[in-house]
Amino acid sequence: MITTTITRNIGSTSMPQRPTVNRYQSHLRHYYFPVVIALGGCILFASFTYLTSRANNIVQENAIENASQYLSAISAFRALYTSEVVQPSIKSGMKVGHDYKQNSQMIPLPATFSMMLGEQIGRSQSGAKTYLYSPYPFPWRQQDSNDVLSKPFSMNAWQYLNANPTLAYYDFVEIDGGLVIQYAVADRLKETCVSCHNSHPESPKKDWRTGDVRGVLQVTLPLGKISTNVNNNLHQTFILLLGFSAFLIICGYIAHRIMTKDGKSLLLANTEAEAQNLRLTDALSAAEQANKAKSLFLANISHEIRTPLNGMLGMLGLINLNELSSKNNRFVSVATSSAKALLRIVNDVLDFSKLAEGKFEIVDESFNLRNLLEHVKSTFYGIVLKKNIQFSLVFEQLNHEWFLGDRGRIEQILINLIGNAIKFTEQGSVLVLIKLKKREYKGLYNIEFNIIDSGIGIDEKNISRLFESFSQEDASTSKRFGGTGLGLSISQKLAQLMHGQISVTSQLGTGSTFILSLDLYEDATKAELNTHQLTQPNISEITNTTETSVFTFSRTINVLLAEDSAVNQELMRFIFEDKNLNLEIANNGQIALEHIKKGTRKFDIILMDCQMPQMDGYQAASAIRDLNSAYAKSIPIIALTAHAIEGEREKCINAGMTDFATKPIDQDKLLHLMDHWIGNVSLTSQTTTESDTQAFESTAPEASELKVWNRTRITESLGLNEKKMQVLTSNALLEINDLINDLQRLKIENNQRTIDEVVHTIKGISANISAERLAYIANEIGQCKENSERKEDLLLSLNKEFQVFSNEINKTVH
Repeated sequence: MITTTITRNIGSTSMPQRPTVNRYQSHLRHYYFPVVIALGGCILFASFTYLTSRANNIVQENAIENASQYLSAISAFRALYTSEVVQPSIKSGMKVGHDYKQNSQMIPLPATFSMMLGEQIGRSQSGAKTYLYSPYPFPWRQQDSNDVLSKPFSMNAWQYLNANPTLAYYDFVEIDGGLVIQYAVADRLKETCVSCHNSHPESPKKDWRTGDVRGVLQVTLPLGKISTNVNNNLHQTFILLLGFSAFLIICGYIAHRIMTKDGKSLLLANTEAEAQNLRLTDALSAAEQANKAKSLFLANISHEIRTPLNGMLGMLGLINLNELSSKNNRFVSVATSSAKALLRIVNDVLDFSKLAEGKFEIVDESFNLRNLLEHVKSTFYGIVLKKNIQFSLVFEQLNHEWFLGDRGRIEQILINLIGNAIKFTEQGSVLVLIKLKKREYKGLYNIEFNIIDSGIGIDEKNISRLFESFSQEDASTSKRFGGTGLGLSISQKLAQLMHGQISVTSQLGTGSTFILSLDLYEDATKAELNTHQLTQPNISEITNTTETSVFTFSRTINVLLAEDSAVNQELMRFIFEDKNLNLEIANNGQIALEHIKKGTRKFDIILMDCQMPQMDGYQAASAIRDLNSAYAKSIPIIALTAHAIEGEREKCINAGMTDFATKPIDQDKLLHLMDHWIGNVSLTSQTTTESDTQAFESTAPEASELKVWNRTRITESLGLNEKKMQVLTSNALLEINDLINDLQRLKIENNQRTIDEVVHTIKGISANISAERLAYIANEIGQCKENSERKEDLLLSLNKEFQVFSNEINKTVH
């Protein structure tokens, strides 16, 4: 029973479909040809109707054009006759009149002569008839004008043209069995004719003015030749169309026979093709899903790898600061180089993935070319010294420095090309030659970056493969020098996205020349930001301390620090070291609030940064005060802020904070402030300290006097030894570098609010490590309006100043 049921179900669901398909195909084969014939006949009839209508339109359009040109020629001849014959004749004493045949000293009037010309043309060529008539005729033309005006067309033409002198009046009529066009235009008085008409003794009107409608100039043109030519063309076209249709019908009939004969085979083939299409569609969908999964994986894994790599590099940098044996120094150097190489590979893979998906965006911004190149050059300072090769940067007539382009991508390409040149040059030199050439368009320049090295060179047969993905000159190159083979491919694609290109010439064993060519517009509105032109800062305090004091608390103090900056966290650890202080760190205001809510650990005081992600210091302080707890309402909360502006203290107090301390942090002042607000404790000093604290507002130095890095202040005011200072500045460099990279991304997204928050963080870190000029510029940015030109300039200066500060730290400390 089960088998029977299954058999019935299979038969009932699949078999009835085939007769339906066959019946449909049978009807299609049976009616296909008659339907095609009927449809073809309808198309032919419609085509003939359309062509006939179009032929009539063509005849009329040509007739109007010919008539217009005819009358224009008559008028032009009349004007020429007047200016070149009549006027000189009058000056020479000859007369002008209508009865010139009876007077040998008289020539015809312009109107009379032009009508004679029209009559002669009509008799000899076109069969045209020309008329010139007016309700105000001279006596000798009275009868002719009245005869013409007695006809309906002529009277209508006069009335219409008198009201519309700039238009034409025409009609198509049959005369003596032939189609003609009657075409008329206004005969308007020209300036040279007015005086003659007004002064003539027999003129019917004496008050003519220039532009008045004197009469009507009319032509009657037979259309027989035009109509015959168009109709002949129509018949020929229709015959061709008919022949082509017959050819199509024959082809259709043959196709119908073939279809009928091979219908079954075609159906089977079509069914198989549809099934294949479905399989291909499924495969394509699966491939797209796999590609999306690949891209997502690359993005995620790149991020996950880069995060610990940055941590590794940071810690390795700190290890380098300690005194190590030569063996351990080698270990650390190898680990650092390996981590940096891995980070470059991850970045290349991520860029390659974005380029492959077409998701790479080029963002134009204003940048200083000289600063960019100097920064790129400084990147290779260490490796060039290590390899003992010469590295030069030469500008060839760099008269313009500010351009519009994607600074980050240009820098990425140059670092890749220069890095390759240095990598493949064991001895000799690497030269970066910059050539600037003005284009035809205003403000457009071609910039050539020539990277010339004396390295190993490239075999000519391998040059064509250089820009292929995952390609190097040969396998031995990869083994000897390393690399993924993605750098040049990515660089070429980036150059092409910026409408540029990279070219290469090389000779094996001699060296190579890579040329990056870009067309960039000059940003003429930009100029170098001079620090001495900036207004006076108002961001922090300067402390002149004659002797470092060491303070300690009489009992253990539990401190909760709400601070998102790792550098500032490290700074507070150093300050609180050996001070009898236990420090608990919360990375944002929300975490600090949770600590107070739980109450598992009682804190004596809270130090609250004002600008933090998720929940800032103002919100956190307010939320803590709102908790239903005497402890939460009474615990001292000290604001830590880089804002030293009017009203900031009131803002902090209104949010529920107890007191206010500005960045950069002064160790002595902060400890005394904590001592003031913590009960049952005393702060003792082991040495006598004499300090003189002066705010910028009272005796601030000029902006040009600010230091790149005030080493004296960070050692004296914060009481840090050399080792702690090295750790702090190294971490600060890493964090500020990440924040400046974030700024580049936020500028592209135009996220002004987050830009201001990042700049505020940079200001706080810079102030705490005594990077005075960097903190000053960050403060100036915070006071600018959104999207202002000054803000854009200052953001560029911030990046430039960070490079100066970084070089100063590396030169002085590391």
